[in-house]
Amino acid sequence: FILFHMEEKLDIVAYIKYIQQEIKDKKFDDYVHVFYEYKNYLESRIKKNPKDIEAICQLAAVYLELRYDENTSIKLILDTLTNFADEISAIDKSRIYINLAFLYESNDEEKNCLYYLEEAIKLNPHMAVAYNELGRIRMENNIFEDNLNLFEKAYSLSSKMKYQYNYAVALFQHGYILKSKVLFEGLLPKYQDERRVLYGYGVCCFYTGNKRKAIEIANKLAQGKNDDYITESEIADLYFLCDEYSKHNEMYDNSEIGYYSDVRWLAPYFYSLKVQGKMEKLQAKLTEVITEKNNKIIETEAEELDDEFTETEKNEDIQEYQKEKNEIITAFEKIINEDYKPEIKIKLWLMYGCYMIDCPRHQSL
Repeated sequence: FILFHMEEKLDIVAYIKYIQQEIKDKKFDDYVHVFYEYKNYLESRIKKNPKDIEAICQLAAVYLELRYDENTSIKLILDTLTNFADEISAIDKSRIYINLAFLYESNDEEKNCLYYLEEAIKLNPHMAVAYNELGRIRMENNIFEDNLNLFEKAYSLSSKMKYQYNYAVALFQHGYILKSKVLFEGLLPKYQDERRVLYGYGVCCFYTGNKRKAIEIANKLAQGKNDDYITESEIADLYFLCDEYSKHNEMYDNSEIGYYSDVRWLAPYFYSLKVQGKMEKLQAKLTEVITEKNNKIIETEAEELDDEFTETEKNEDIQEYQKEKNEIITAFEKIINEDYKPEIKIKLWLMYGCYMIDCPRHQSL
């Protein structure tokens, strides 16, 4: 993309195209110049017209890119709302409120975030993004009342893949597995390589009685690249549900991550070894993780105290390692001596990301 040195030759759309091209596959220091250029351009526009809502919202996003704290961007927008309250249309206010909601969420001010999303919907009930993000935040905080309707509304207002996916996840979490499966299945023709869609569909297949299809999908996911969305542990969970115990253990044994010795995944791992008759390996695994916990306790006991690591914190860490060790031993003994099968409950995760309407990095043109 050609770099224009005379800012008047660029408008906001041209700048966004320029920015999105310039930042591709580059580190901050190599692309930061574009945001400084854009900042200068936006500030000059606002100086000429202090009511330029688009420029103000874009500048708030640019401040984040330049690593200003969120309060700088929040103040810029709130000052605009205060100074021109009677001159800003309801549609522009709803846009501003969604931008503010994103900034407040980034600043860990959840109450303000929820407030502005709710106000945005009141001003413009046709913004799918506001319903989706309000539903997401409520679900992440275990507020389930009426949030299924929020995802359904977002889905009804927009054909974006994210809204259909999130509605499918919400249906699954509320127990409407068959409806969820239909939505995931509807995404497959276009998004068959999207691992989150494939996993959601596979899980729904299992819970609706099609274990063969669920195993087929688990096999496909296991052959693909492990990512931040669908990890080996999640594929292992699906294998466990489908009674594919050898494959369940293989997912952990061949992992590059090295999973933390926690009873939540160790119990199914122990059970899978027992079912396969691999009792020596089962005993060896128990010895390995108990030794690891004992070593953690010894290391913690030997740590010196200072202002950042008090005696109370040391004792809490030791107690936590001891608790984890006891839970692992208890699970092992139940699996060996009782007719006990650990229960796995799969949770599907919502899609999330930047929802600031005026974000030049992510804005669709």
